[in-house]
Amino acid sequence: LAGGGGFRLGRGRAAGGPEPPAEPEPGSTDYQLSGGYRFSALDLLVPAAIFLVVFVPDARSLAGRSFLQESLLHWDFYAMGPALAFSHGRALATDAYAMYGLGWPALFGGLAGWMPLSFARMMQIGSLYACLYFAGFYLLLRLLVRRPGLAALGTGVAMLQLFLGFHSEVIWMAPSITVMRWPFDVWCLVALVLYSRTGGRPWALAAGLAIGLGIVFSTDTGLYLGAAAGLWWLATLWASPDRPGVMVDGLVAGAAGLAVLVAGLAVASRGTLFSEAFLRGWVEPLADYRGGFAQLPLSTFPNRATVALFAALFLGYLATLIWALARITAREAGVAETFFASVSVYGLLTLLHFVGRSYDHTPLRLLIPMVLLGAVAAGRALDRYDAGPDGSARRHRVGRFGPLAVAGVGVVAALLLPHRWLVDPVAAYPSALRSAAVGTPDRRLCLLTDPDDICGLLAAMGPAVERVNAIAARLREADRAGRTVAVVDESGSLWYLAAGVAPAHRNPRMFIDIYREQKLRDTLEALRRDPPEVVLTRRALSPDDPALSAWPPGSFGLGPSPGSLYPDTWEAMTRFLGDRYRLEETLDPFEIWTLRES
Repeated sequence: LAGGGGFRLGRGRAAGGPEPPAEPEPGSTDYQLSGGYRFSALDLLVPAAIFLVVFVPDARSLAGRSFLQESLLHWDFYAMGPALAFSHGRALATDAYAMYGLGWPALFGGLAGWMPLSFARMMQIGSLYACLYFAGFYLLLRLLVRRPGLAALGTGVAMLQLFLGFHSEVIWMAPSITVMRWPFDVWCLVALVLYSRTGGRPWALAAGLAIGLGIVFSTDTGLYLGAAAGLWWLATLWASPDRPGVMVDGLVAGAAGLAVLVAGLAVASRGTLFSEAFLRGWVEPLADYRGGFAQLPLSTFPNRATVALFAALFLGYLATLIWALARITAREAGVAETFFASVSVYGLLTLLHFVGRSYDHTPLRLLIPMVLLGAVAAGRALDRYDAGPDGSARRHRVGRFGPLAVAGVGVVAALLLPHRWLVDPVAAYPSALRSAAVGTPDRRLCLLTDPDDICGLLAAMGPAVERVNAIAARLREADRAGRTVAVVDESGSLWYLAAGVAPAHRNPRMFIDIYREQKLRDTLEALRRDPPEVVLTRRALSPDDPALSAWPPGSFGLGPSPGSLYPDTWEAMTRFLGDRYRLEETLDPFEIWTLRES
């Protein structure tokens, strides 16, 4: 990164752009965004290692573990519910509630035409994309620092977020805290770095495309990325007011981002893009979270170490931003300060996730911007160290003892830290490397077949699996007979997926998703206006109900029990069913109700 001085762009600029900068003096640390890319064996080894460590080959068993622990709650909200609706021709946001963004549900729903939807396949695609993401992170660091070893180390530190488990389990149980939640930030930063080095307009275009896709796939983090990139362009224009080509490139990036955003929303909305229902449904999740849904205030959070980590991240980003903005406003900044300011803004905005959902694991998922800043700062410090007197001897010592020192610190940390912090999560992660070393576990019982999904269940759940298949067959039969089917149960999209039918309402996970009185009124009104002919529901299960031995509470939940979070919602649904429907069949604890004739 540039060590100071005026703003500079690199070679390859279109006509009318800035002149290429002069070559830095030998041994100087005043360079652009890299000392120049030179191939290293690590450029092949690191992506291969990423795949072996990150990819999950046996996602069916992972889906089974997630089902037993939390009934696939997070994947249902993140992708499966809206993806099912989209695969059946429904419009996202308009006809299907999409809490996090429209891109992943539209992608998974679109792929259903070539491969059946399954929780396991979504998890596996997520892990495969994580491989690409971290390979891109390594590429970004290779462009930012001179040392391949430092880039590899920074990538490894960023990847630690995969192994620090979620509720003592593998992180892929909750896609909202994986890189799927901010999938295009690394590609936007790569494009901006390459634009800074070359001045090529195609890289400005690529940055805009990444921002647009980021908003489509994850609305809130995409907006954070757009704000950070917007600051980058403003700072660039401020630093080079006499270069009109930079302004044109910024407009090109903005136009590209807007175009891909509109195109993505148009595909997801299935022609309802400019309707009030779509626009209201698209921003509904942002309004929900702003209004306090599932907020865990910092002032009541018990873990002081977690709050201290959040404070350290906040102060680190803020201090970096103030320093960079001071240099930029004084027109003393180089590309480095512009880059630091943008990444700091992005890091500050991502911390909003912890402000809203103050779990112990949340700050650990938000370290990637800080890892990026730390790696670049370390690279600059090492370059200044090499550039001092006796630089050749210094470089020799760093190259010889640096990797050994890092490896030693890692070994000591693994030995001294409690195993539950790092060793156990790494050992439990179902990577391709682990599968090759210890083999794939016996999947045993699968809840769903064709394709096999949610596998590795306990043998004691055999009767429950048979009942699931019987209920799914009953719903499938009703659907083939032309009767509309609805599920009023906490299990959400599982029944729609098993039966192969379209969700009957915007909120497939009926109870936990209807967390406001207005949502309940809207849902009841929609059901009254267009009542389904067949309804699957469940009787209330008390904690000591014998049925729980076959239906573990982690898998299907306690259902509409008096001690649940939603007794009022269940009471309203019960009244609705009693007024309009009759009980046709009981498959304990589930019940099938049919619409009374008018």
